[in-house]
Amino acid sequence: MENRLPRKAFARLRLKSAQPPYQALGARVTLQAGGVKQQDYVRMTDGFQSQVPSDLHFGLGGANVIDILHILWPSGAVDEWRDLPVDHLILVREGEKPEAKDLPRWPAHSGPDRLPRFSTDLSLERLEGGTNHIAEPGRTLVLNFWSPTCAPCKRELPRLAELSRRYGEKVAFRGVCVDARDLEAARAIVKTCGIPYPQYVATSEMLSSFFGDSAAIPIPATFVFDGTGNLRRIFRGEVQGDELSSVLESFKDQKPFVAGLQMRGERLIEVRRYKEALAWLDRAVASDPNLAGAHLYRGVALFGLGRLQDAISALRRAVELDSENGYARQNLAIALREAGLSAEAVEANQAALRLLGDRADVLLNLALAACDVENAPVALDALERALAVEPRSGIVWRTKGKVHFALGQLEDSRRCLLRAIELDPSDAESKSYLLKVNAGGR
Repeated sequence: MENRLPRKAFARLRLKSAQPPYQALGARVTLQAGGVKQQDYVRMTDGFQSQVPSDLHFGLGGANVIDILHILWPSGAVDEWRDLPVDHLILVREGEKPEAKDLPRWPAHSGPDRLPRFSTDLSLERLEGGTNHIAEPGRTLVLNFWSPTCAPCKRELPRLAELSRRYGEKVAFRGVCVDARDLEAARAIVKTCGIPYPQYVATSEMLSSFFGDSAAIPIPATFVFDGTGNLRRIFRGEVQGDELSSVLESFKDQKPFVAGLQMRGERLIEVRRYKEALAWLDRAVASDPNLAGAHLYRGVALFGLGRLQDAISALRRAVELDSENGYARQNLAIALREAGLSAEAVEANQAALRLLGDRADVLLNLALAACDVENAPVALDALERALAVEPRSGIVWRTKGKVHFALGQLEDSRRCLLRAIELDPSDAESKSYLLKVNAGGR
């Protein structure tokens, strides 16, 4: 989890003794900054079967300088320094002047490259009646799990209601009742607390997604997702209003995690929810117009919605941005053929094969597009290559039989169709063509 709250000052200290053991184990450090005095000591373990870093970390709030750094070394020697910089790694060797170094930082946009397992892409029954999906593309989501028998839940619900009214449409607050045994009691609590946001009834699928398969469900529990759909904070226990509002305020000036938007779109495409996928992918493209992958999956979503010309435009853009993306070319070829542009589809499939190698699905698409433009040599070559990759593909044998039939090559056609029927005895289309072949092509 990333800490996106306003930055505070800190000091990281790394000590080295003048004599073994050089880790300075037991050295006691007193640090004073911003009128606050803190103490810590160097150790390698802390508690039962645990290990901690030997570096010491001090949070300094709004201080802009370390006023005093006092070290009592294991040897009994004492060093003291003043006016040291904050926000640095300070290397301190016994008896020597400290050396301040910049700490390495993660590069920008180095967040997780995959979605968490917490799924908000669920349609749940509402406590008030009816069903809805929980998440809304582009909106921060505060998801609160509670039960009518949970005392801390009842205390925090009015706070969440107040925050919901304060943030209005900017933040989607949602409640999930984990106890379906007494929904009347849950409805009464929602009414009494004046909760203005929707309430849902948890399913076993959702509880497993958020809490695993354990029977123990800690409540109350509140999950905060940013507008990109990424999980950003979990409150396990009663939420205080100022804690939650601090997290929400930290999202205001944050740029979207574009890769997360794209991946969310991809996942929705996998379950054929093309309209919702398009909403996420549109946001990804708006945030980064040069993201080839977002254009690719946007094209796939548009194709799924039947918007062929828009799909072709999106896929062409993906190819322009990444000419080495064979999948973009493959999907472009499919859309072009569907739009009746089979000659261009032939070229797009051939380009995809140069990048992806001989794949049976791409070779079959090439053959079909070549048949559309009556280019039998290209079609037959593609089908032969497809059979070399997948010799037990009934659809490839059937297509090859149909091409031979169109060319009047009846014996070759019969051989291919018989093989297709052998592989799939229920193949009615191959049987129909075989009857024509046996009738001499009539």
